[in-house]
Amino acid sequence: MITSPPAARHITSKAFTLIELLVVISIIALLIGILLPALGAARNSARDLKCLSNVRQLGISGFTFATEHKQRFQATSEDYVVRNTSFYKYQDISPTTGIMKDWASALVPYLGGSPSLAFDQLDPDMADFYLCPNDPTLNDQFPGYEVIINIGFNYKPISYGVNADLCSIPMPGSSTEGSFAGGAGIGVRKADNSATFPSLGGNLDQVAKPSETLLYADVGTRPAGFTPGGSVQDRNDTTYYTTNYGNGGSLGDVYDTPWLRGRIPVDRPGITVNGGELVGVERHKESINIAFADGHGANVKVDEFDEVRVSPLNY
Repeated sequence: MITSPPAARHITSKAFTLIELLVVISIIALLIGILLPALGAARNSARDLKCLSNVRQLGISGFTFATEHKQRFQATSEDYVVRNTSFYKYQDISPTTGIMKDWASALVPYLGGSPSLAFDQLDPDMADFYLCPNDPTLNDQFPGYEVIINIGFNYKPISYGVNADLCSIPMPGSSTEGSFAGGAGIGVRKADNSATFPSLGGNLDQVAKPSETLLYADVGTRPAGFTPGGSVQDRNDTTYYTTNYGNGGSLGDVYDTPWLRGRIPVDRPGITVNGGELVGVERHKESINIAFADGHGANVKVDEFDEVRVSPLNY
């Protein structure tokens, strides 16, 4: 019996054609183009929230410190200048150096660290409390800014600053200034006038409006040099806010005072301070994070700076 040969099998190729590959690649490229900006925005938003959380934690720690030290915040004055003043007894003294701790190290025990450690000696997880993730100096060999008072000159890993008008001890023998680094004085403003006043020595009870008064905040820009040859309290790379002989008592006044505005990490294209243009310093899109003297924290935009007090005095 003759049988017919089996029917030829039809083999279908499963490979992509060139056109199909190009279509798939185009779709992937389109999705990447759509998603990358969104992912970048989400990452920046997370960093902003982390920074605000840090500032709030510093504010809570500072407020707790004050409640345990007769309503006094840690001073921002040199130990040897103010040791014989009545304010000295409220200070946290380093068991290592025997002098007043710098303001940041005084908060370490309230963040869960050992009282014997300075803030720049902490393990990385705890050290993050002092660092804004969007701080452009974090990638530098020596990140951060100058703390100076009771710690010396050198950049330290820190992105935040303290209100020196509130926390500096009044200058011994002066009725118009507070004591700052190396015996230098700061003149605290009330409003737009020529009078200056001594700082409060960290006395929370004497702050006119704690809920409106800056205690800790994003601060510092680099490189240094906005005030070449100028006073240390006016340098842009220090961790201090002050109204020092400025245009008035608010953060808006500090923003508008040539020798003070360089420390605020907000870009200002076209604005120069002694030859240095304020660009590439921004962290939070024309805003900074602030912890206030009553312990609460908030993100504050540039157009709200007039509502924030740096001078703790009544005006």
